[in-house]
Amino acid sequence: MVDDASSNDQEPKIASLGRGDTVAQPRWHIWLIITLVAVNLAMVLTPRFFPYGDTPNHLARYTLINASWHGTAPGWVHFQWLPTSYIGIDVVGAALVSLTSPIVALRILIAAYVVLLPLGMFALIRAVNPRAVGWTLVACLTTFNWYFLAGFLSYCIGVALSLLWLAGWWPRRESKSVRVRILGAIGIALLFLVHMAAAVTALIPVGIACLEPFLGDAISHQFALRRTWRRLVSAGIYFAPAVGLNLLMKWDSAFPQANEGMAFRFALDKFSHLLAPFFSFSKIDGALVVAACVTALVICWSSRMARRRISLWPLASAAMIICYFVAPVYLFAAWDVDVRFLLPALLIAFIAPASDEPQPPNRVAVWLLFGLGLVHAANTYWSASQIDAQISRVLIAMRSIPKGANTLVLVAGEGDHFHVDPFLHAGEWMPIADNSSHVRGLFS
Repeated sequence: MVDDASSNDQEPKIASLGRGDTVAQPRWHIWLIITLVAVNLAMVLTPRFFPYGDTPNHLARYTLINASWHGTAPGWVHFQWLPTSYIGIDVVGAALVSLTSPIVALRILIAAYVVLLPLGMFALIRAVNPRAVGWTLVACLTTFNWYFLAGFLSYCIGVALSLLWLAGWWPRRESKSVRVRILGAIGIALLFLVHMAAAVTALIPVGIACLEPFLGDAISHQFALRRTWRRLVSAGIYFAPAVGLNLLMKWDSAFPQANEGMAFRFALDKFSHLLAPFFSFSKIDGALVVAACVTALVICWSSRMARRRISLWPLASAAMIICYFVAPVYLFAAWDVDVRFLLPALLIAFIAPASDEPQPPNRVAVWLLFGLGLVHAANTYWSASQIDAQISRVLIAMRSIPKGANTLVLVAGEGDHFHVDPFLHAGEWMPIADNSSHVRGLFS
């Protein structure tokens, strides 16, 4: 038991397990996590043209930004230092291109994501309930999700980093320290510069935490108000940099004015995209991942039904799902805004606080997640190998086109890979190899 209040406040103690507790996580769970992360790493480092969707566009942008730094970019390329919600990974990617090569830079970034997503979930579970770190296998299993395969690299890395931020915030959520609050605000600002969704993912639990004192066991109303006020002050400090950077980005005169309209999905499309965290190369593979995650979630929370206290984490997960249903698909000149709430909602749903007698995850659930994780990685590798050969043939054909010729590239076979479209921006691998190539459709 940890008493965050001073002896003068005499506030009720908050049940929490930390590093100093004698209850330890099962070591074999950790070894399974490490093994599955290693398998996923081996898988992503093998294919050349992987992942897909927006990936070649982002890598082309890193390559052109690096060229602009060295004065070798073509005349149509202009780079400006603005606090956008992409610039963090853009700068890191361009620096990696400068130090290595475009393909190596991409490998480093996707390897970082493959490691950071389970690491973030591991750190958060360990901060909340160390005995339950086996549920990190859910992050390993869903690493090759639709977002990643569609090339939302900044978003994916941002979600992983937001979980790490929450892991640091959780044991310090009652802190009145100015230093802790300033460091937390700097962390939110950095998350925003990686991706706006990363900052939002971190801030939703922070906002709900303001209500947590009223959700627990019966305590003094005065103490609950005092604790809520303290958290509101911290939440305001954490929200400030995200709001401020967003306003600065919009007000900067050098920033191009984007279409600020909104668009919403049709109802059927809305429900089908609930499967975005599980989408893969085949319906069968996606169905197995869904079944494994649903089974694991039921097992995760079934042992806690008798516990009276309401937890922050399922409320945060539910809030993200509500945000998905009410959010538009198009906002701030960006598409697929709504689905970005679903991946963190899935992962946070497995954050189950320790009960009076904390137990590790069910052995059957752990082995189910691990086994399907291996199957999922193998299916991803097999599909990626086939796509590699197909994209290579497309690029060979494009290189045979005379310079200066205007060409419309048509690729047959759309839908062959379920919800993954490997040829959406395949032509943009050209300016990666040769930055004098100009492929229309590059976006910032």
